Amino acid sequence: MVIIGIIFSIILAYILGSISPAYFFGKILKGIDIRKVGDKNAGTTNVFKTLGITPAIITAVYDLSKGLIAMFVAFVLGTPVLVIYLCGIVAIIGHIFPFYLNYHGGQGVATATGMMIFFLVILYIQKSLPLESIGFVLIIILTIWAITKQKGFLSLIVMPYLIILVLRNYDLSYLSIFTAIVILHIFGAGVYEASRRKIFEFKDKTIEAALVWRTLLRPLAIVFPLALFYTSKENVLWVLGIIGGIFLLLDLIRLLSGKINLFFFNKIKFIFKKREEKRFSSITLFFLASFLTIWFFNRDIAILSLSFLVFGDVFAKFFGIEYGRTKIFSKTLEGSIAHFLACLIVGYLLWPYLTLSPIIIVFGALIATLTELIPMGINDNFAVPLITAVAISLIKNIL
Repeated sequence: MVIIGIIFSIILAYILGSISPAYFFGKILKGIDIRKVGDKNAGTTNVFKTLGITPAIITAVYDLSKGLIAMFVAFVLGTPVLVIYLCGIVAIIGHIFPFYLNYHGGQGVATATGMMIFFLVILYIQKSLPLESIGFVLIIILTIWAITKQKGFLSLIVMPYLIILVLRNYDLSYLSIFTAIVILHIFGAGVYEASRRKIFEFKDKTIEAALVWRTLLRPLAIVFPLALFYTSKENVLWVLGIIGGIFLLLDLIRLLSGKINLFFFNKIKFIFKKREEKRFSSITLFFLASFLTIWFFNRDIAILSLSFLVFGDVFAKFFGIEYGRTKIFSKTLEGSIAHFLACLIVGYLLWPYLTLSPIIIVFGALIATLTELIPMGINDNFAVPLITAVAISLIKNIL
């Protein structure tokens, strides 16, 4: 009987998931295929724009709840807990691949969102998530929307944060694992939708200024401060010293030899930025600043300051160039807000593992942002971590 219940639950979950109110409303009300008009997505937004408010409400309610309905049926039939959660996933699969539409449906975001909200509520009841965690999600959403005016970026930034939040606050269980799965699905759908809508087709000046490979590699630099959690300061300093020494030697050679310098900027253009032709590269200055920050300051301050640099710089560069509208000095207000937000996100995620109070973390984020914003004639890669570390040390002693 249990096997029959499992099979029936899974089949019914697929059928429930495959039912598309958006498609049927389009056929019944206007004789159209909703997947071929508007934004070509069988979802609530397209239904609202194409068919009106009432069909959109019905579509939203059903799409949001059908995964939960499938799980409830499996629960009533007494299937194992794992099967109950799997039925929710099967409903999402049914939404994406409906058999009667040649397996070409929607993206399953609404169904996954309904499950995500339900799962997060259960997690909150089981073990209250800190209220600041929930409030912080709202801050991220409002800030990104204010900068970009595009909802496509919201899931790309909020969803990874939610996954980390869940896995950090809860032990591994079916509930926490499947919560992470549905969030990951929403994130993946967000990436696909952003690509489809060409949100990732950035301005030429964004691509040129960011030097894509260096920007993409920048987050990998987080391994140096995080390594302090797992090994001694001396080991990290040795690694930084060796790698930084290689880049420093390379800089010295090219700066002392005009021919070698010319070779780098004519033949190997992707390594250095144009403005680094007669100065030390930002890569060298990053390693030097990282070495000095870890050497002179305690572990927690060094980790936080360098993390602010790693992620703040990426956010400021991208959002500032692509969406910057209000000039402040040589930067933009939007880029600085993005920098501050990135610092807050990384500070919040690191907070449980540091001996620094939230007030100090927010203060450090503000100092890092102001250091990046205000022109000092010093490369940000060098100035941000060191000035931030000094400021945090001072405020920590005062408090």
